[in-house]
Amino acid sequence: MMMKSPSAVNGPPQKGFCLLRTLFDSSALATLLTIGIFFGMIQTATSSVISSDSVASARTSLTNLTATLQTTTRATTVTSSSIISTSSPLIPSSYSGALSSTSGRFTRPGATVGTYYYQAIQVRVYTSGRYSFTSSSSMDTYGYFYSDTFDPSSPSQNLIASDDDSGGSGQFRINVTLSYANTYILVVTTYPPSTTGTFSVTGLGPASVSLTPMSPTTTTFSGSLTSYSQKFVRPGGSSSNYYFQAIEVTVYTSGTYTFVSVSNIDTYGCFYRNRVDPSYPNQNLIASDDDSAGDRQFSISVSLQVGTTYVLVVTTFSTYTTGSFLVRVTGPALVGLTAITPKPSYIGLDVVIIITIIAIGVIFFGIIFGLCLRRRNRRRTLNRVNVLPAQNQYVQPQIYSTTVPNMNQIPNPNSTTRLYGAYVEKPPPSYNSIITNTPPRP
Repeated sequence: MMMKSPSAVNGPPQKGFCLLRTLFDSSALATLLTIGIFFGMIQTATSSVISSDSVASARTSLTNLTATLQTTTRATTVTSSSIISTSSPLIPSSYSGALSSTSGRFTRPGATVGTYYYQAIQVRVYTSGRYSFTSSSSMDTYGYFYSDTFDPSSPSQNLIASDDDSGGSGQFRINVTLSYANTYILVVTTYPPSTTGTFSVTGLGPASVSLTPMSPTTTTFSGSLTSYSQKFVRPGGSSSNYYFQAIEVTVYTSGTYTFVSVSNIDTYGCFYRNRVDPSYPNQNLIASDDDSAGDRQFSISVSLQVGTTYVLVVTTFSTYTTGSFLVRVTGPALVGLTAITPKPSYIGLDVVIIITIIAIGVIFFGIIFGLCLRRRNRRRTLNRVNVLPAQNQYVQPQIYSTTVPNMNQIPNPNSTTRLYGAYVEKPPPSYNSIITNTPPRP
């Protein structure tokens, strides 16, 4: 039996179904096309409305954006040119130092009171250009830049630039234009007074620079206080039992000098102008100090002038203190230090008592000596009288009678007979007897 194909069996129904499917597929496609066209028309219409309303603003925004891009590009080009022009390598130079109690002292510009330690650094430039100097320290540093010379007694002279905190963290940064073959000085100090510590300075510029410390010149003096030293009432003292040594200071270069003591005793320093009078210890006094140098040592910083005499007095904080000491003087030049013995203007009570005792002793000795001399003269006079009678002294001689000797006869007081000791001198013959007894001439 032959089998039939499904198409033969279901011929008519197959044709209807295919037609419906075809129709369905056509209508669906048409619907989809219709919906797509509809939404496309709406979108086109909306786009047309929006473009027509904002075309002017869109054009303006586009123009501004273009201008901004051009400006940015131009600025970027300029900045790039600047960087390239300054992109040559900067050569660093460095210096390390410290501020201590033995450093130089001055009153920095801008400060009215207080003493500031400083370090002067000589800067030598080998290539002219723009340089920057920045400090680095745990201290709050302050920098001053000078041309040619630096005088601590006149810190505003030759000052080019100064700075405090431009480097950040309390550090200075000084930007200066330097010329070859000129001499410059960088002074490193601190913002608060009497501050010590270490620091470093970094210089940047087109070439390296020479940074050399300018150490102050130091003069020393050695001495000692003994029980034979002079005593006075030091300023602020309570008695006249402070030993002291006076030192005359001769200045050859005007400037600021610092006097620091070094000793194992508790020293005390007094500085005078012209002269010191132990009787009036506060007269002519410029400055005094006890422990500013630390370890019970004094430190005195003063501005000295050539042609003026100064006196430094080294004494002690306590009475009756003896020991050796050293005075170190730092400044722009050497100074002359000479030990002197000042004289007081009045005599103390102890000296008056001593002089009074001596005077009484001299008077008593003079009285005793005068009495002894007088007694001696009297004895000598009596001895001379007893041994030899004075000349021309008339002594009553003993006259014997020619007839009857009588040893007890009282002599005639009118007799001219003179006796010299045991001898009797006869009177000379009279003139008449000579004439009478003279024989005639033959």
